[in-house]
Amino acid sequence: TLNAHGEAKDSFSVPTSRPVLERMLIFALIWSLGGLLERADRSKVHAFLVGLRPAIDLPRVGGANVYDYVVATARGQAYGEWVKWQDRVPIWSRPSENAGRPLDFQRLVVPTLDSVRTEYLIALIARQELNVLLLGESGTGKTTSVGRFCSLLNDDTHVSKMVAMSSATTTAMVQRTIEGSVEKRQGSTFGPPGHKKMIMFIDDINLPGQAHAYFHRSPHAHARILTIDIRAAMAQPGVIA
Repeated sequence: TLNAHGEAKDSFSVPTSRPVLERMLIFALIWSLGGLLERADRSKVHAFLVGLRPAIDLPRVGGANVYDYVVATARGQAYGEWVKWQDRVPIWSRPSENAGRPLDFQRLVVPTLDSVRTEYLIALIARQELNVLLLGESGTGKTTSVGRFCSLLNDDTHVSKMVAMSSATTTAMVQRTIEGSVEKRQGSTFGPPGHKKMIMFIDDINLPGQAHAYFHRSPHAHARILTIDIRAAMAQPGVIA
């Protein structure tokens, strides 16, 4: 089974050398503290890091910057070395028509540098069982990226559920959706059927100027819901938190 960026699930190896760890730390730094920056500010981060040479190992980028590179972790690559994101974009070919039926162009996905990078980061965070929030303008591929990630999940261990939010969505609706996707395991413990893990995709959080919904887990709650992770998309205008 492949993960959301096309690598075997066991392709991640434990780093064994200090240079590899340093490159991974730099990569984690730019995509955590500097992940939300626009291109102009990313150039400033790159310039700052370049000023730290030779204390840190940066890629020889030419006219690009460090955001255009990723640390190789897949088999068949120079493990632990900087490689270009562009080299990871697969060659796309137009699929053939099936049984004479025309292609559904709305479902065609042409991989780009941005989509490959986003799907890689989603998968990387998901491996840590952490929640993911994608921010961006409408039409930038947030839903498509999360959808592709969910489509590559292992059916034996994971299930996915999408919650489509709108101005008519209430907290009761969200609660019913979650409750309808879990079963009682033992006592007051609930979780997805078959002891699987569930990816809950909330699409999309966009109500400028007001809080649409929030999740609160009381320390005194009688029921516990386990093994549910949140993947969410939020349009950028009006973000309040």
